[in-house]
Amino acid sequence: MKDKHNNYEVYEVCYKGRCVYIGSGEKNRHLHALSGKSSSVKLNELYFTDRDNITVLVLRENLSKEEAYELEKDFIMANEPEFNIQHNNSKKKIKKFRKYTY
Repeated sequence: MKDKHNNYEVYEVCYKGRCVYIGSGEKNRHLHALSGKSSSVKLNELYFTDRDNITVLVLRENLSKEEAYELEKDFIMANEPEFNIQHNNSKKKIKKFRKYTY
C-alpha cells in the first residue's frame, strides 16, 4: 500500500512545445489542466481556444507535499513559465508611485 503522504506530483503544461505553467498537487492534479477548470484563467482560455496544442507532463511523482512544493518552486524559477504568478522572476516589478501632496 502506498504512503498517502507521498501522493503528490509536479507537472508542466506546454503550449505548442513551450512551457507555460508548472503546478503541483495530489496525484492526478495535472488532469485539471486539460479540463477547462484550472485556477489559471489563461490556461482555461488556451483550453477553450486551442486545446489540441496543449500537452501535460508529470515531472515528478510520489512526493510529499513539502517536496512537491519545493520542486514546483525550483522548476518555476528555472523555466519562468508565462502563466505562473508565484515564484516567477520574470514578472513585472511593482512600480513605485510618487507621493503627491496638495
